[in-house]
Amino acid sequence: MRWIIGTLLVLLVACGASKSEDAEQWYFTVEEAEVTGGVEDGDDKLIVFNLSGEVVTHPVGNFDSLGAAWRIDNSHMLMDIRVEDGSYEVWNVSPSDIQVLVRDIDDILQPIAYHHPHLVMTPMQPIMDGTPAWLINLDEGDVTTFITADIGSANICCRFSEDGETLEYLRYVPGADDAILELLARNIDSGDEQVLYTTADSTGAHTFYAGDPWVIQQRIRLDGRLQLTYQLVDPAGVITDIPIDNSGEIVSIRPFEGYLFSSYPTCETDCLYKLENIETGAEYTYMVGTVTDIPRPVYIYDENILIVNVDGVLMRLRVDVEPEILGYMPTLNMSVSDLTGRWALLVDSGDDPTTGMIWDYEADAALAFFPLDNGFYNAFVLDNWFVVANLVSGQLTTINTTTGDLVNWSIEREDVRLLTIASDVAAIVRANGEGDLVSGFYLYNREDNSFTLLMEGRALLYNPRNLADAVQ
Repeated sequence: MRWIIGTLLVLLVACGASKSEDAEQWYFTVEEAEVTGGVEDGDDKLIVFNLSGEVVTHPVGNFDSLGAAWRIDNSHMLMDIRVEDGSYEVWNVSPSDIQVLVRDIDDILQPIAYHHPHLVMTPMQPIMDGTPAWLINLDEGDVTTFITADIGSANICCRFSEDGETLEYLRYVPGADDAILELLARNIDSGDEQVLYTTADSTGAHTFYAGDPWVIQQRIRLDGRLQLTYQLVDPAGVITDIPIDNSGEIVSIRPFEGYLFSSYPTCETDCLYKLENIETGAEYTYMVGTVTDIPRPVYIYDENILIVNVDGVLMRLRVDVEPEILGYMPTLNMSVSDLTGRWALLVDSGDDPTTGMIWDYEADAALAFFPLDNGFYNAFVLDNWFVVANLVSGQLTTINTTTGDLVNWSIEREDVRLLTIASDVAAIVRANGEGDLVSGFYLYNREDNSFTLLMEGRALLYNPRNLADAVQ
């Protein structure tokens, strides 16, 4: 069982929930059964609790392992479970019950499209001849299966319409002579489907980029030279060819926030990027001096301010203005997870960084700066804090995402592990029982360096990502 960062601030004093489940945040812990002579004695337990001290214990038999988890709302969590027979299941866990949504599958499922209450999940490993997918109504518990295309590294299986009433997805139809790729629109309520686009493709020559409209790229070879063609497909199935001059450099076109973003993969110096408003046709051109990789747009304020990731460098591009470097994306000794589309973790150098920075896309400004030392880091957003954890020293740096206040947390005890933040002055820690503190969870106050026992025992905290953030 891996250690999961989570939040705990509760005394386990009851075995039932009497208040409204949705009134406040509920949290999830896992307690594995004792093992005697190689055999588990009793059931594993999922313990669901809130900050008012209410708790519900769900005996769950003896599962093999827990995979990823995603928070749906204040009182519901989606979990990947590997059960005793080696198969996988997906559970919807709440204070009231555990609902098994999907069972008897051979691989961990991942969420790939979400518009509440509907969710699409597919296996981690796609299948060449068609990947199974599950359309789940999280409110009702209804599950529908369908077959989608091998999404590979570029194709996107699915997207919901803005109103959530339609699911657009790719379907792979194998054939004796040639395979068929179809783009379909499914009415969620009726199940009726409309084919928006169809093409023969046995060689993987097409790449589908999800958006409104979709962008479909086809790779062809004429006179020994690779060429690309592009088409737009709107929700009504109207297909529009994008005129491309294939006599020059190869052009890459991607949909992005209502625009088409064009770049030139083979360009290395004085590279032009173009942003075209799909609705109005207005075009805006930017230039970057030297690149070695295809740029990726990450945020747009208007046509005059575009933020792109170029070779691990975050740049602000403006029309007719020299690019401005905002910072460098983290190196291999940093991992960034659980972030929404609002913040980015940057460092001051691509080679030997000494300062970290939290960039706020919405404000187009740095939220906070903090020093870096030797170590491995993980960054994530938890409630109202941006958290940067040094996995070597155990130190946490927190930035309040409302006020920008920065706090460095560090506990000089080998028997205590700092888990997560409860407030600007208090954190949740776990003692392993090898010091003067009994094993359990404590509330640590950094102002007076005190530890208050919250729960004695060996349960593990589970920290689910927000589902809406996981599939954006």
